[in-house]
Amino acid sequence: MRNQKQSFYTIIIGCGRLGATLADALSAQGKDVTIVDKSQSAFRKLSCGFAGMTKLGNGLNLDTLSEIEMAHADEVLVVTDNDNVNVMIAQMAQTIYHVDHVVARLYDPDKKVIMQNAGMDVVCPCELSFAAMQAFIEPGKETSHAA
Repeated sequence: MRNQKQSFYTIIIGCGRLGATLADALSAQGKDVTIVDKSQSAFRKLSCGFAGMTKLGNGLNLDTLSEIEMAHADEVLVVTDNDNVNVMIAQMAQTIYHVDHVVARLYDPDKKVIMQNAGMDVVCPCELSFAAMQAFIEPGKETSHAA
């Protein structure tokens, strides 16, 4: 059960490198964080200072989402390694649980439009990497060898 005294509740689905990093950072800011993953070993990526909750379960499972009180979430960050799963969970967060702020990571930029048309924010690593690389290779721009 989560800490009801906290005013801002964030749920993160997926405890890979990005999910664990987000969970640690938000926890360090004093936010109420619950992170969900289907693999117990994934939670080893969290720092020893993580003060939030972990939930072993499938982010597509309605029972799991009810147990973590998704209906009370202020934001949901969906960062599993599967774009289709991320789209589905994000849509569930928005349509079933009426979460106001939903952000999903999508590796395939072609799927981004689906999410944006539904009013959800999308982070696409391919596009971010392209923009960063392009800044280094555009003619006339000074480049730094340290990244």
